[in-house]
Amino acid sequence: ASPEREVLGLDLAPTAAQRFRALREERGLDPARVDVVLGDFFEDAWRPDARPFDLIWDYTFLCALDPARHGDWADRMGELVRPGGVLLTLLFPVLPEEEAEACAPDPPGPSTEEIRALLEARFELARFDVSPPGHGPRRGKERLALWRRR
Repeated sequence: ASPEREVLGLDLAPTAAQRFRALREERGLDPARVDVVLGDFFEDAWRPDARPFDLIWDYTFLCALDPARHGDWADRMGELVRPGGVLLTLLFPVLPEEEAEACAPDPPGPSTEEIRALLEARFELARFDVSPPGHGPRRGKERLALWRRR
């Protein structure tokens, strides 16, 4: 992180926060500028203040949510990202239909069209990468989308 930026990670898992802190120390990052908090995305208790974020990186979080919460996710992202700000989403797994059926009972994540329908009131799709550089068994099953807040 550059001196003019502050980075805040959010997770529910204490082990993820511990790992983050260990990596932060290993890399010599300033805890005042780069931190992680434990909390529920849908609640405000984890937020240091009410300022909206310039950028949110959703690394498969939406994909892990119960589809019944997808509308709540979109509403919350609209609250958290400032107008003109960016929401970057990594979608996984994005599979051909025949492979998706084999995933039951764990269906693939939402399609870009489904996310666009969720976000279109507050966000515009600015970029979509159908083949971001994946790793290992995830290669070719991820999609990266950049959304700009209206």
